[in-house]
Order: sequence, then C-alpha cells, then structure tokens
Amino acid sequence: MSLSETFSLMHKISIVIDEAGTGNRRVYNSRIEDMGNESLTIAAPYSQGYFLNPRLGEKYTVSISAADCSYVFKAALLNYIRQPIPLWEITLPTALERQQLRSFVRLDVILDIRLEVFTAEKTVIDTLTKDVSAGGLRIMINKPIPVGTKLNMFLSLSEDEKLEAEGEVVRIISPEEEHDKYEVAIRFSEIKERIRSRIVKYIFKKQIERRRIESDLFGE
Repeated sequence: MSLSETFSLMHKISIVIDEAGTGNRRVYNSRIEDMGNESLTIAAPYSQGYFLNPRLGEKYTVSISAADCSYVFKAALLNYIRQPIPLWEITLPTALERQQLRSFVRLDVILDIRLEVFTAEKTVIDTLTKDVSAGGLRIMINKPIPVGTKLNMFLSLSEDEKLEAEGEVVRIISPEEEHDKYEVAIRFSEIKERIRSRIVKYIFKKQIERRRIESDLFGE
C-alpha cells in the first residue's frame, strides 16, 4: 500500500510507547492535521487525558489503521508547536510494516477473572485483570504464579458473557510497595477463534467509547 493511499487529513493515528522492562505498551491517540512533502503534522498524542511529553529528535513507533490491519513505522519528532493548539511535526515513513490488529491492541480494563491453576494441586483463584488483548492478558494477584504455569481462565466481559481459554504464565512483575500486588502476564495457549474475535470486538468497542469521551472533554 502506498503512502498516499494510507495517509489522509484527519485520519486517526497513534504513537505507541513500549514501557521499559515490562514488555507493555501504551497507545497515545492522535490524528493527521497536515501533510507535507517530507513530514506529517499530527495532533499532540494523548492517552486518558494526558499528553505525551515531546522529545525533539526522538524516534517514535507510529501506527495507522487501514481495513483489517494496522501499518507501523518509525518517525522522528522534528518540531513541537504549542500554539494555538499543540501539534507534532514528524518525519514521513520510508516503509510501512503491516501488522494484524488483533496482535497489537491492548486495552487497560478491570474485569473479573477466575483462574484454575495446574500445579501439584489444582488451585482456583478469583482476581481482576489489568489489561486484555487478543493474545493474552495481565492480572493483579497477591502471590506470584511461576512462569510456565498452565491454567484455565474464565473471563467475564459482562455479567452475561463469560469466555473460557487456556493460558500460560509468561512474565511476573514484583510489587514496588509492600501492599501492592504482583502483576502476572498470561499468554493464551489454547483459545477458540470465535472467542478471540469476541475479545477483539470488545476491545474496539471500548476504545471507541473512550475516544468519544476524550473528544467530548477536549472539544474535538
């Protein structure tokens, strides 16, 4: 796909930040405000009401959606415009990398989840998610579960909708404070495609709702 087919004014665009040492991603929403021969001007990226701190010269991962996939590229921040509205000027990409949306989007959301943990004895744990994607999720828990542990998961998207999948613990983040919980990342190891698709639809529905709220708050 050519750049001219991908980019257009007011097209939604995102800056993706990988959080160091955690493997997690935060997505900052933006849109294309202007297009030049060598750069794009975009609205200052924001997430949950907070603008991303601009760093001139730094290269950022940028994502733009098209049909059933997203295109990702690297862009350097050339200029930060404060007035009359905050804008970023970034470099145009030299190449676009195609990514399937379902492996890319992660939603920060608190949902009820029940775990059946297969250790020496089967243990049942009721807890909450920190975020969810179509490839896995993160939970908050009082005691760590060893990396590599297999488990069954029963995720509640709502009171009336509960999804089941098998998973494997792939990462543990210890609490920073004494009374904090452990953060456990779980990868879906066995999941039906209809369930994965349902998770994708849920994520995009919630994203649309949140963007609508942010637009109302910022008067966009």
